[in-house]
Amino acid sequence: MKHTLFILSIILIIFGNTFAQDYTEYYFKFEIKDKSKLDTITRIISIDNVKGLEVYAFATQKEFDEFNKLGYKIEFLNKDIPKSLTMANTVAEMASWDRYPTYEVYRQMMKNFEVNYPSICELDSIGTTNNGRKLYVLKISDNVEIEENEPEFFYTSTMHGDEATGFVLMLRLADSLLSSYGSATEIENLVNEIEIFINPNANPDGTYYGGNSTVSGSIRTNGYVDLNRDFPDPRIGANSPYQLETQAMMDFAKEHNFVMSANFHGGKEVMNYPWDTWYSSQNPHSDTDWFKQVCTDYVTAARLILPSYMTNITTDGVTQGADWYMINGGRQDYMTFYHQCREVTIEISSTKLIASESLNNYWNYNKESFLQYINESLFGIRGIVKSREQFPLNAMIWVIDHDSDGDSSMVFTDSDIGDYHRLIEPGTYDIIASSEGYISDTAKNIVVPLENVVWVNFELKDDSILLKTDPGYINDTLFFDQINTHNIIISNDNHALSTTYDITIENEAENYWIELNKISGTLSGTQNDTVIVSINSELLSAGRFSTNILLTAADNQIDTIPIQIFVNNIQSNKNKANISEFKLYPNPFNNHINIEFFPIGYQKIKLNIFNIFGNYVFTKEINIFNHIVNKLVINDYFDVNQLPKGIYFIQLSTSDFQITKKVIKH
Repeated sequence: MKHTLFILSIILIIFGNTFAQDYTEYYFKFEIKDKSKLDTITRIISIDNVKGLEVYAFATQKEFDEFNKLGYKIEFLNKDIPKSLTMANTVAEMASWDRYPTYEVYRQMMKNFEVNYPSICELDSIGTTNNGRKLYVLKISDNVEIEENEPEFFYTSTMHGDEATGFVLMLRLADSLLSSYGSATEIENLVNEIEIFINPNANPDGTYYGGNSTVSGSIRTNGYVDLNRDFPDPRIGANSPYQLETQAMMDFAKEHNFVMSANFHGGKEVMNYPWDTWYSSQNPHSDTDWFKQVCTDYVTAARLILPSYMTNITTDGVTQGADWYMINGGRQDYMTFYHQCREVTIEISSTKLIASESLNNYWNYNKESFLQYINESLFGIRGIVKSREQFPLNAMIWVIDHDSDGDSSMVFTDSDIGDYHRLIEPGTYDIIASSEGYISDTAKNIVVPLENVVWVNFELKDDSILLKTDPGYINDTLFFDQINTHNIIISNDNHALSTTYDITIENEAENYWIELNKISGTLSGTQNDTVIVSINSELLSAGRFSTNILLTAADNQIDTIPIQIFVNNIQSNKNKANISEFKLYPNPFNNHINIEFFPIGYQKIKLNIFNIFGNYVFTKEINIFNHIVNKLVINDYFDVNQLPKGIYFIQLSTSDFQITKKVIKH
């Protein structure tokens, strides 16, 4: 049940089956003076039920020894094992759903679901137990191999191995969803609109503790600990090292974005909602009203079949967990707090291991409630959060004046698609979508109708400043003793933000030939700013010069504006054509060398290369016709790789002009 059922006083189980092991499990009751004592006791043993001040509990040998030190008067109890536990030894024998499957029949049934319904069913083994049994999960969806903009829903059962009613009912639910698809409208809608995951047995080692062929020897734990006390707790914290079953379930939850779930227990009949670790007076969940309503709806639907169903704990069949009794490390609180999933615990049968002939009765009580509860995941507020470039975002959805950090009630998008699903009571809400690196956006006055959905999509803008410049570079040619100016227009592409900026010249001391009329400014989201760049060739010799202007925004984003100029010492275009200057690079060089120069008009240029002794190693005439910078790659004419290391001279000459520069070969 929510938290269990154990065995008789002291039971030593010795099985010949290879999966069995020696194990002692105590089931007992005792009385306390007030319920505050449970805060300490629940950390020692597994409380199973509380009736007034009478406590029913389970314990392993180690737990029992520790609890016994508290001095309570203990009454040992017998484990309630029904006389009729008929096993199905073949899949065919499960046809009437009035038997428990052997482990091998269970495995075959799960495999058959996938084989028989491949287009809407996929089987996954999410882990292996200590005794080598599989932890199976079915995915049922119309496009089963594709992740869609649909809520992910999860049913899981029997994490207490002897609470097996839900085990059989989840197998039957899977069969019903698959076999009725295409013929039952209600089921077809669920499969088409929701990604449904079903884990019939979360603790097969406990269920088949007596061997794979029977459930008669089933126990609460996995043979080591109570799995429903083994999860991280939002109040107490981590509980590592975790059991294999626990770690597998935690890993599975991280891989998905479950919106809603339920885990099935037995031993009592009640709907139990978060929290198990906090009393309702301490830290009520922000969605308590929603939890109460969906739980009440479940009970109401079941009572149409059996009016007395779920009345043995509360008259309305619904309770907040810790108000019944407190536990730590429960699955329900883990899923709700750490994964923002809305999970409840369904105590489905008053007996943990019911007689096999009663299984059909419990199916009839719950089958409509099962479907109705799944359908709840389609209501509330839904949508997609994307960037302006239409990429899905990992975003948080926060309901203003409703959500709380203390209960982790916010929800997050599935980053693969960007979809979110915020289950919530009918009402009017303001919601915020936020994502790291983006500007948050708020949708106001969202009216959520009863048992319906409202769609709210978000498109978030990048929160970087995104300064833009026009032009993005400066390229100019100046004659000697000339000053030119250029205007750089700076704009902020992110209209939602204002920003300050700094503008500087890279290596300013070396690039004294540039001046800026300002070194900083402020931009609102819709304004432009102009910076005047003055270039003075009077301070330069002929040749090519380059540097960068650096634009730095308030968020330290740096934009680079390249500047490249060419200075010619020719004062008039009447002068004879010649070469004013040229540059060699790289220098020193290794396997290639470039020449850049500024010619005027049509010229024949002679390229000479000679060594330090004055011996020519290469000479060639090259025709040039251009009024802008020219670039020669010497390797196009001569392979400089063949030159030995040393000093060389590169010479360009025309009929009227000659210039020579030294280079070094590595």
